[in-house]
Formats: sequence, C-alpha cells, structure tokens
Amino acid sequence: MRTLLWHPLLFGCLLLPAIPAAAQTTVWGLQQGDRFNVETLVKQQTTLELEGRPPTTATSKERIEIQYTVFSALPDETVVHARVTNITDVDDSQTAESARVLDRQSRQLGRVPVTMSIDPAGVVRHTQGLDAVIRQMSGVNKRSQKLLQQAVSKDAVATWVHQPFWLSPLKMPLAKEQSWERTSVFSLGLLGSVHTALTFSVSEADEESADITIAGNARHVPSAAGASSATVRLAFEDATAEVQEFGGSGRLILQQRSGNEDEDSTDEESRDEDDSEIDSARPQRPASRRPWFEQLQLEWKVTGTATVKSGDRRVPLKFEHHQTQTSRLLPGYVTGAPRRFTPFLPSPMPR
Repeated sequence: MRTLLWHPLLFGCLLLPAIPAAAQTTVWGLQQGDRFNVETLVKQQTTLELEGRPPTTATSKERIEIQYTVFSALPDETVVHARVTNITDVDDSQTAESARVLDRQSRQLGRVPVTMSIDPAGVVRHTQGLDAVIRQMSGVNKRSQKLLQQAVSKDAVATWVHQPFWLSPLKMPLAKEQSWERTSVFSLGLLGSVHTALTFSVSEADEESADITIAGNARHVPSAAGASSATVRLAFEDATAEVQEFGGSGRLILQQRSGNEDEDSTDEESRDEDDSEIDSARPQRPASRRPWFEQLQLEWKVTGTATVKSGDRRVPLKFEHHQTQTSRLLPGYVTGAPRRFTPFLPSPMPR
C-alpha cells in the first residue's frame, strides 16, 4: 500500500537515544505501537413509498469493529493504521448466508488498512487506502465495483475511520463551552449522501473527562451518477432530501481513573529479563495514559423525494431514512509500552 525508500542515514538514526514521550506533542499523546479498538453499532430504518403503492420499510442493525494502530508518532504528525476487524449483523432476521457474507467481507477488509496522518489537534490531514476498501467491499465483480463507487463516496468511508479523533479539543485544559468543528458524510446509496458540519461543544468537564454536545448543519448532496442506467437497471433521478432531525453526544476521558491502572493491557511481566533491563534505561510512559475517545452517538432523520427510473418508466418516490450510530472504546487497549525505536522514520503520507 505504500513504498518506503530507505536511506543509509536512517539506520544511523536507530542508534540515537529515544526522545522522551513527554517531549512530543501528538494527538492524545499517542505513541508508536499504541493500539485500540472502537465498536460502532449502526441502526438504520428506510421507508420507500412509490406512487400508487403501499410503503415498504427495511431495517438493519450492524456492529462494526475497527482497530487503530499507531505506526509512527512525530511532534507534528501521528500516522495511524485503521482496519476493519469484524462486521456482524445483529438483526434478529440474520440468516446463515448473510452471516457468511459478512464474515467474508470482514476478512477481506482486514487485509486493506487505511492509513491516516493526524495533527496534534486531531485533524486528519491525509487518508490513504480508501479506494482499496471500496474494491474489497464490492468483490471482484467490476459491475459491482462501479455501482458501489457510485453509491458510496470515499468521504463516507473516511468518516467511519476518522470518527474517534473527532473528540479532540483544540485547547487544554478542558473548559466548559469550548468548541471545535468536524465534517461527517454518510451515504444514502444512489439517492445521494448527507454532509453534516458538526460542532462539538464541551457541556461538562473536569480534569479527567468531558461530556460533549454535538450540533450539526446537515445538507443533502445528490448522487452525480444517480441516473446512470448503463450501470444499473434501476436508477434515481431528481433526488432531493432534507434533514428533519439531528443530534449527537460524546464523552472523552483523558486518563484512567485512580485505581484503574490494571485496565492498561500492556503486560509488563510478559517481557523477558533482557528486555526489562534495556527498558529500565528508557523513558517510561505514564501507566494512566489512554485513548481519549470513550463514546460517541449521532442520529439523523432524513426525508425526501425522487423519481425512480426503470427503462422508459418514471415513478415518483417518497423516502424517509432514520440512522443512529453508537460508538464506544473497547477494553483491552494497548498503551504505555516503552519506546523501542526513535521516531525518525520516513512518513508514508505525502507532504
């Protein structure tokens, strides 16, 4: 997915003493080798009503788990690899076949990590690997790939992997009413997508944690390829939509509560004696350090109209879509492991 051109001087850098973690400014204080998983439960309900026909409603409930691993941590840039580790249909109507499809899709997506370059304020500067993710989602069928590229934008895929880093205040210490902005995109398939300018505001805060209120200004963006009958037999024209309701909340925790150090999954006793002797000479990271992200919930209600095109026929359509996303940090995150390399490695991200 990337090519690193090594220079002989880089090997000399490996012999330099490691920079103390406290001297670095990275998003959340993350360091090379840190790892954590975020689970998102997505509930969707879509009602379609073709003119002259009774409405039909489809619901779905999926659980998606994404693992984040810090590849490198520089003073002004943290490079993180994200990959899907599991997709589960938690709907009661799940069949054995759908379970097999999701399991296969999980394994395929796990082979194509997305690489992000993140600044200390939690803003993602660059993202690589999104095209590969869309290709894996659609399989080897070229027609399916083209259809999925029309229905799901790279921005929508990026939103999924960027979300935990949205909970990154611009200033420390935390203060009530402090605010910052991010952008969310989710797909409505060939009906277009919903772009939401999110505003995060600290509603309550103390030295260790903060509750976040999320407001948003959402707008509908029609699909540029919605009327492409060359790709699909059924297409949508003149799609318009309005976001009737939006709301969200989040919570971030800056460090582990007193007495919770055992939750840190770094196993100090598992390292051999030689490693322990070497590590004793290295600067140690605080045992209480943790990913700041704790939980996030976003909810939309969208209504709209379109014209369904099938051959020469065109039929008016009304639709309503309700989506709730609930994300949480899973236990077992890995932080606090001693540095084993200096950070002077070539960045895989373009400058």
